[in-house]
Amino acid sequence: MKYDGSRNQNGFSGRQDAALYGRPGGPPLLSKPMKRAVRSLIRIIAAGLIGFGIIEMALEFVRLRTKDAAMKPWPWIIGALLILAGIFLFATSARLAEKFTDDFEE
Repeated sequence: MKYDGSRNQNGFSGRQDAALYGRPGGPPLLSKPMKRAVRSLIRIIAAGLIGFGIIEMALEFVRLRTKDAAMKPWPWIIGALLILAGIFLFATSARLAEKFTDDFEE
């Protein structure tokens, strides 16, 4: 007797099983790829905002150290706002992805 432990429990092969995911009568979706993609995109944007905020503040710091110039508050404010916006996007990325993908997952 041949051991058939590699087959899925429902009797379908991997390709058949993948073709049935999300269809009526098929197995339920285990993960939502659209939500994961949107969440990843939001997190990439958040990382970019944090990076630009750090660059903005670092460049202003270097400018102050190399020249005897007066400190301008706007680069520090803009940098801090960019960093805060990035942290906010990181914190709410799952909720935003859920909100943006409601129509696509139904």
